[in-house]
Amino acid sequence: EAMLIDAGENDKGTLVQNYIFKQGIGKLKYVVGTHPDSDHYGGLDVVITKFECEKVLLPDYKRENVTSRDVYDAVEYKGYSVTVPKVGEKYMLGGAEVTILAPIHYDYEAKVNNYSVSLLVKHGNNEFLFTGDAEKEAEYDMVQSEVLSDVEVYKAGHHGSSTSSTEELINVVKPEYAVISCSLDNEYGHPHASVLNRFRK
Repeated sequence: EAMLIDAGENDKGTLVQNYIFKQGIGKLKYVVGTHPDSDHYGGLDVVITKFECEKVLLPDYKRENVTSRDVYDAVEYKGYSVTVPKVGEKYMLGGAEVTILAPIHYDYEAKVNNYSVSLLVKHGNNEFLFTGDAEKEAEYDMVQSEVLSDVEVYKAGHHGSSTSSTEELINVVKPEYAVISCSLDNEYGHPHASVLNRFRK
């Protein structure tokens, strides 16, 4: 069974589609769009259109932009419905268990990153934490709600930006490995030195 979390920019949909096909995957049990920024929702419309998707999970937060409309149009075209994930819900994925951790609430105002769907994937004794682009406010809420614990792998929030991966979060999850997804020599300077120093500590 397979789950896809986000699908890159608008021009990456076919690339993601081809990659999934090359893994021998023809059906996606879960497709998760963490939040409606183009570098996360961008390729989802292609994936949703090209694959059988059992469940499409999107936060209860919409943006009036072409990227978002394309995703919802693809969902409608395929006759699917959107599932809004709720904190504490658990989904089975083969031998793994997926737990929804965030967004805990929806009053972050215009800070779209804080509405990111965050989830924990547990497989055997290993736990993997995905927080999308959740920033310090959403991370604080997760820490305060005590939904977090030690993990083996943490996909660093917001591409290694200094707005995420706070000391409070890192001290709670204590990851053995941190994976940072960002392009080489990107204009944002990701990953930020302060975040790398937090990980080193």
